Amino acid sequence: MSNDAVSCDVLYVTECSPWGKIGYEKAAKAFRSVQPVFWSPGMPKPDLSGWQGDWIISFKSDLILSRDILDRAKKGAINFHPSPPKYRGLGGYWWALHNGDDVFGVTCHHMNERIDHGAIIATKSLPIFSGETVESLKHRAAIYSLELLNETLNDIISEKPLVPCGAKWEQHLYTSKELALAQRAHAANGDSCAMQPVIKSLDARRALLALEAIQLHRTEKDWLSTMKVSA
Repeated sequence: MSNDAVSCDVLYVTECSPWGKIGYEKAAKAFRSVQPVFWSPGMPKPDLSGWQGDWIISFKSDLILSRDILDRAKKGAINFHPSPPKYRGLGGYWWALHNGDDVFGVTCHHMNERIDHGAIIATKSLPIFSGETVESLKHRAAIYSLELLNETLNDIISEKPLVPCGAKWEQHLYTSKELALAQRAHAANGDSCAMQPVIKSLDARRALLALEAIQLHRTEKDWLSTMKVSA
């Protein structure tokens, strides 16, 4: 916590990854009281019934929060979804490559009881490179998500309203079952990319080097080199 930290009680919910930890460190510097919840699918769901505070920040998390929990955030509940509004739900990296998209993105939005559905606050776009894999796109989207988190935290600190930007979600919600069925079908047809892992650990040091490169306003190719991803 820094001396300039804002006096707010924050629930920070994220995945168990270096990206989630970096996001927590940034939130902990911005606010005086941050309760972290690191959760990944397969883990027991945390008991949040006793929490009440100012903000809920969900960063790249698959944990679904109930309406009751969301209503306990007096100032707001926001989510950082590591895919563009085109891909609500799970597997956006895989679907984007499967559909031959040229551009991907990340999304910050207000939360409600529906998944990836609340009013969109901001988005960031990133190009999809030739030879892109699910793993490389996942890591690149995570860095753009951290950029978006930085900007949003600055807005909160400066008391700037988090107003909707006008972007709209697509109607379809992609599910884990739908993703698994599509991957199996394409694997059966000889698609070598169909079963690429959606989640793979990334060394925290490489993650930090990539983030530092962004903060120093280097080009994307500079920070991609820290992750050994070819543009």
